[in-house]
Amino acid sequence: RTINLIERNPGISLGDLIFKLKITKQSINRVLQELLKAKIIKQIKDENDTRKKRIYLDKEGKIFFEKLFEIQKKRVINALKKSDPDSVIKFREVLKKIVNG
Repeated sequence: RTINLIERNPGISLGDLIFKLKITKQSINRVLQELLKAKIIKQIKDENDTRKKRIYLDKEGKIFFEKLFEIQKKRVINALKKSDPDSVIKFREVLKKIVNG
């Protein structure tokens, strides 16, 4: 979820990331440290407020995200192909509710 949010919101602040994920600072710090070590994300100091850090996917992170997204996309497409039309319509309704919050 963290990688997806960072990819969808390049330059997201730590505070915004915590708010959107609804987790504690301690929890997100563990995740971010692992992602930094793996060179999946990078943190850059905000130009206006150097106390804040902006979070971006690094080159490796973008590659990782694309691979993960393709795998998930194929799984969803295959599931939809194997489903009856009524199930597909209900699935679309559920997705709309997820997207619209």
